[in-house]
Amino acid sequence: MKVPRMMFEVVPPSKFSSEEAMEKVVADLADGLSTVDCIDALNVPEVVDENRHGSPYYRNLDVCRFAEGLRKKTGLNVIANKVVVQCRGRQGFLDWLDSAVKVHGLTDFVFVGGNYADNIYPGPSVAEATEMALERFGLSVGGILIPSRLDESERLLRKTLSGTSFFTTQILFSANPLKSVLSSYYSKCVENSAKPAEVFLSFSVPSNAHHLEFMKWLGAELTPKVEETLLSGGSMAQKSIDLARSVWLDAFNYLQDSSVPIQLGLNVEAVFLRNLDAALEMARQLSAARARNRF
Repeated sequence: MKVPRMMFEVVPPSKFSSEEAMEKVVADLADGLSTVDCIDALNVPEVVDENRHGSPYYRNLDVCRFAEGLRKKTGLNVIANKVVVQCRGRQGFLDWLDSAVKVHGLTDFVFVGGNYADNIYPGPSVAEATEMALERFGLSVGGILIPSRLDESERLLRKTLSGTSFFTTQILFSANPLKSVLSSYYSKCVENSAKPAEVFLSFSVPSNAHHLEFMKWLGAELTPKVEETLLSGGSMAQKSIDLARSVWLDAFNYLQDSSVPIQLGLNVEAVFLRNLDAALEMARQLSAARARNRF
């Protein structure tokens, strides 16, 4: 048995940020992270907007450049996310991967697919990119888990068989959809003699209605009751932390009671840098909960 691991996710600043501005963001993050001792790795997402044709718009600083800065400043392992389907073919992906590993010194990644199933994208699929990365460098590669997506457990199995070693979920406000996906995923792994990947449950701290709306745009699902509770006065940040702890325990206890031995981890997202202190407090409080729960 082992204590669940914890990642801390930080979004890169605007792509229009100067070198000095980026260095200040990295320094501020390093200062904040130095106040907690529960973070095992940093997770840097790539936020990509798509138009109806699937063409990408990158609003943030290059993920690899930002991840390298964080790694050097904090000394922590940094996981870089990449929307691989937007690469210019298989060679475009390999060129990006070579740069990420050889120029920026990165060794851990999360590969992401497109937003629209019907679109034809130029780059490789997540499974293809994973296989290429493992063959070329033997890297640690993760994927995304979307509990509400149709046939998600089958998608997880395919990615696991291609070499994906961990998954991060979308931001969670409930464990219910996730529990059935994990149960089905484990059954499929048993049927295919595959070891289930580690699953990191993602949580974030909204502080106002605008933050909640943005999280829903990112894919988070909230029931009207949960949204009403968060907006009903008092500290939204602390209510979010309490809810995250409840969701974590619900998922953990379900797997334990169902004898589903999937290793769970935590991914705390600082979606808004102005909420960094609240996100760090969430990490502290969830760290206490994870220390009591282990498989």
